[in-house]
Amino acid sequence: MMQIQKKEVFSLKMASLFPNQKKCKFCKKFSTNIFIKDHEYFYFCEDCQRTTSWKDNTTLRSMQINVDALWALLNLFVQKKTSNDAYNDMNSYLVGFSISEKSVKRYFKIFSKIAYQYYREMHEITVLEGEIEIDETQLYRMKRSHAPGQ
Repeated sequence: MMQIQKKEVFSLKMASLFPNQKKCKFCKKFSTNIFIKDHEYFYFCEDCQRTTSWKDNTTLRSMQINVDALWALLNLFVQKKTSNDAYNDMNSYLVGFSISEKSVKRYFKIFSKIAYQYYREMHEITVLEGEIEIDETQLYRMKRSHAPGQ
């Protein structure tokens, strides 16, 4: 069995959860330097020497849970768990996380909103090529006759 060090797991998480770069909220230049302060992730701008939270100007900007709990919830969401199942898993199997059922439902709604926005944007820029066939049976429906004897 291959041993993975904690740093390697952390970097795998970082690569999939956080963007590669973030625009500095002060000077508007992009920064790629991520660091941790008090269990919070920030991008450090070398030009203006200031930090920008990874969640600034995102749907998760008002997030109150730590990144590890967010990661666990996101994994459960992607596994198509219901919010009730996710709540039970978070409080039963994942040691160290204490989160209310209402919060789990709230984050699942946020994740759904993010997924919907993503797919909506993807469909707006999708160009269909070739022939498109329309099933006309769904366009026109016959009305039921109310005549006697039918």
